Amino acid sequence: MLGLEGGLPEDAVDEVLTGVVKKLVEVGDLAAAELIADRQGDEHALGHLAAGAAATRDVARAAALLEEISAPALREEATPTVVNALCQAGAHPAARALAHALTAPEHRGKALAAIAQSLGPSSQGRLALVEALCWSQWEQVTEEIADVVPEHLSLLADLLSAEG
Repeated sequence: MLGLEGGLPEDAVDEVLTGVVKKLVEVGDLAAAELIADRQGDEHALGHLAAGAAATRDVARAAALLEEISAPALREEATPTVVNALCQAGAHPAARALAHALTAPEHRGKALAAIAQSLGPSSQGRLALVEALCWSQWEQVTEEIADVVPEHLSLLADLLSAEG
């Protein structure tokens, strides 16, 4: 991919390479993803790498990669994905710490909703979902709501059809 970089329009290079980093992370090739991200220097790619590190339970590496993102808004935007990966890896305390460090309501809500979703339809999951809904609008976390309170799917469907 790096060999093809010269043939791409200059304004598309970062977007294409970030997409490649994301796909490499998804298939578990963090080493190749990191090589491209290091060469590219795009901070969006660092968010994908952080999520990949979190998925392997490397909490310290995930946090370090997030810290490398210099733009606070971009760092906050990448954090819910890292929180979700930490939850899937079973690192709930680290996920909760990252979620509570967020200041933007929509990102904090999305991160807390990821925690709720990972806990499922349990009292802990419902409590985390209530906390998420205090920070974000319900329309932003419909998938998480459906996973945590599946008995309310018909109500959620009614709300969505009334909105759309």
